[in-house]
Amino acid sequence: MMDFRAAYNRLLKKADDDVKLASNPAKKVDLNPEKARDHSVTDLARWWPRLQLVENPSRRAMIELGLFSGLRPGTVASLQRAWVNLDKKAICIPKMKADGEFHLPLSVHMVDVVKRALEA
Repeated sequence: MMDFRAAYNRLLKKADDDVKLASNPAKKVDLNPEKARDHSVTDLARWWPRLQLVENPSRRAMIELGLFSGLRPGTVASLQRAWVNLDKKAICIPKMKADGEFHLPLSVHMVDVVKRALEA
């Protein structure tokens, strides 16, 4: 409903003067307030040593890459070697959830993480 309300408000704003539109019907709808969620890692100082205890080096690299890239866990888990271009310091994911190609630039640290994952 919030998307409809926003789209209708935009239409009202952009409509020509000769087009008469009714006021936004979504303004009569009571929406439940959304609660802000904090997905940040607030205890990184304690979390980081625990990550180093993960025995599987591939899993450890996957978790670390997820932290530094912001990619969804499913996307990180489905990365393919062919998408990695260390010369250009990027990972080119051909299709994301939103249907588009995505080029993830890699920092120096992320290049190191990807190298460790490839070696594992």
